[in-house]
Amino acid sequence: MLLISEFFFFLGSDINDPRGPTNLRSHHRPKKKKQQIRNTKSSTEFVVGDDEHLLVVVARSSFVLYPISAAETESEPPEEMYVTAVRPTDLNRNTEWFTYPGVWTTYILIVFFSWLIVLCLFSCSPGMAWTIVHLAHFLVTYQFFHWKKGTPFADDQGIYNALTWWEQIDNGNQLTRNRKFLTVVPVVLYLIASHTTDYQNPMLFFNTLAVFVLVVAKFPNMHRVRIFGINGDL
Repeated sequence: MLLISEFFFFLGSDINDPRGPTNLRSHHRPKKKKQQIRNTKSSTEFVVGDDEHLLVVVARSSFVLYPISAAETESEPPEEMYVTAVRPTDLNRNTEWFTYPGVWTTYILIVFFSWLIVLCLFSCSPGMAWTIVHLAHFLVTYQFFHWKKGTPFADDQGIYNALTWWEQIDNGNQLTRNRKFLTVVPVVLYLIASHTTDYQNPMLFFNTLAVFVLVVAKFPNMHRVRIFGINGDL
């Protein structure tokens, strides 16, 4: 709580005047009213008065009134009263989560720990574990990124019902950072799985088929294209 310790009035009157607070009349006719509020770390100043007489109230542990010149108040630039809002890059609730910081790192960690889990559960070779992870990644991402259409939210009023998740991401803009990242991941998985299996069949065949389908589906020229009408609009 603020404690009022003392008041000093400097408006052209004597501070020892017995009339006290009633003597707040200036002997000069006010020319232009001024009101200003200045905030600092330790106090708040309220400036009230005209061009010749100004009254300042400083709110600290007590109220202290002292005069300042009009030029001093005009020289200080006004503080910002509004905050400029930054428009989000993606307004679609179905895809905006991929714009959050740390999503790429989380995506890579999920793939890596999936490889560790497969390696431990199936007691297979590292190359076979990478092949299983690569094929599983192909099936999951193709289903949710390139086959399933629309969004699970009703507030979009069905404007995305004809678009897959891949066609919705980044508002449909092509060759964005997110799209490049999602294109590089299956290629890297293919190279790791093929190299660790010594490019032997049938693992090489399945790995090549998976990466071919997944990468072609991500080409900019394939945007909203339905080959032979497969998964087209009814």
